[in-house]
Amino acid sequence: MTAKTPSTPIPKRPGLGGWRASLALSVGSLVVFFGLFELAVRVASPDLSLPQSQQYFRFTQSFEFELPHHQRDPRLGWRLKPGTYGNMHINSEGFRGPEYTRQRVAGTRRVAHLGDSCTMGFTIADDEAVYGARLATVLSKRSLPTETLNFGVDGYSSHQGRLLMNEVLEYAPDFVTFYFGYNDHHYSNATDAQTRFSSPAFRRVLEHSHAYRFLRRHLLRLARREGRLENPQRRVPLDAFEDNLRA
Repeated sequence: MTAKTPSTPIPKRPGLGGWRASLALSVGSLVVFFGLFELAVRVASPDLSLPQSQQYFRFTQSFEFELPHHQRDPRLGWRLKPGTYGNMHINSEGFRGPEYTRQRVAGTRRVAHLGDSCTMGFTIADDEAVYGARLATVLSKRSLPTETLNFGVDGYSSHQGRLLMNEVLEYAPDFVTFYFGYNDHHYSNATDAQTRFSSPAFRRVLEHSHAYRFLRRHLLRLARREGRLENPQRRVPLDAFEDNLRA
């Protein structure tokens, strides 16, 4: 009588519950990893910005310029983010200074200042020291009560100023000054008129993540794409600059 050879047991395939547990464990591990990575980047680089190099604001016709006091705007590209940055106060409308009101004060002139970082006073810590605020102080001391509204935003060109003009006129100013030119002459891969300031919704969500911005910045740097000019041209060509000022 011959002994029977014991058969090799067939391994059981994990059931649906096993796969779900494995998937949940994998997803949970990734969430924890990226959560810790996000926290580490926020602690190490609290003011991390999107790729920028040599004052180039664009490449491949996509908007790539952001500073901690900026927020995206699909029409203008960016606005000032309401809040306090050092001694600089940004009101709820997204402009430097106190809250603006459309209601006029009787007997007071209203002057609106439209422009770039020079008008905004990018390097000036005190809100009352920018040239618009100082103008109001000087004229008021000469018995000419004057209120000034600062619509300057750093990085703006005459193209953005022209788009913003209708918003400025809603405040019914008696006078409007404008100060543009420096940003217009910067090179880019597309003119401001051609640049797509809006971006897909999923990307706008991702851009709130410092980890995403950190990885994207360094991957672009490794690929030598950060700030690279492929088709250099002025942000605002000279003829367009003239048209904007005339408008």
